[in-house]
Amino acid sequence: VVAADVVSASITIEYPNGTQDVYDVTSDIPNPVTGSFSYGSFSPVNGSYFVDGKYTITYTITTATETFTNNIITYLICQISCCVDSMFKSLPNKMCEMCNYDAYLTNALKMEALLKSLRSAINSGLIATADALLAQLQELCDWNECNCH
Repeated sequence: VVAADVVSASITIEYPNGTQDVYDVTSDIPNPVTGSFSYGSFSPVNGSYFVDGKYTITYTITTATETFTNNIITYLICQISCCVDSMFKSLPNKMCEMCNYDAYLTNALKMEALLKSLRSAINSGLIATADALLAQLQELCDWNECNCH
């Protein structure tokens, strides 16, 4: 496809909650198209920051006769990573007579193992597994009040 044949081009971002933002990038396609090119940055319209979860990015180019579509699935796990780091950061404070250090350490290690499993599932394209692990980690982080949002 040459740039002159493009009728429309868009990038759609589907957020973890199912809402979508659609960006018209037709005017950003260089003419002539040579090599690779990139678009500017995108800011979320549906919120003040990108939350943890699965994002589906769809790139669509339409000509007078055809439509070409490419999907990319990616995950953001910044808050979950912060939560697990916060658990380990708090370990020294849990070494007291009144604290249940062993239980806290067990939870921190479990969360770290789940986070590594999540990263592995994402990298392996195991979407259902990644979604389940992310939900479990989010529940544990909410219970542990990691204050990473």
